[in-house]
Amino acid sequence: MKLFYAGIRIFVGLQLMFAGYNETFALNAFSSHFISTAEGMEISGNSIIETLLICLPFIKFGLGLFILLGFFTKQSLLAGLLLFGLFTFVMMMGGNSSEVMYGLYYLTFFTGLMMYVENNDISLDNKANLTCRRSL
Repeated sequence: MKLFYAGIRIFVGLQLMFAGYNETFALNAFSSHFISTAEGMEISGNSIIETLLICLPFIKFGLGLFILLGFFTKQSLLAGLLLFGLFTFVMMMGGNSSEVMYGLYYLTFFTGLMMYVENNDISLDNKANLTCRRSL
């Protein structure tokens, strides 16, 4: 089970890293797509939304890197749940069903990984915990 958990964690981490990496090169197209969705919902404060949308690919890349390495795994999975939960909610309110499925895809993986986080033995978290226990 521990090897399976590590495999799924690495799979999700790589997917997030590649998605964030690809979105940084298509940043204008990526942000304009979501800004048009937000404008359809009549959300005020477009400058805040634009700033968040510019940061989103970098956040996804960093989150994917942390999940891939298993560094701060619980916190990274919780951040992913919150990020994609908010993303899914906004896309659902905007009526964009294809993006809702994308968000639900990641929410399913994050929820499953969070449920079985005690099997996270093959990670940097485990190495860090061992060194902290020795120093106490």
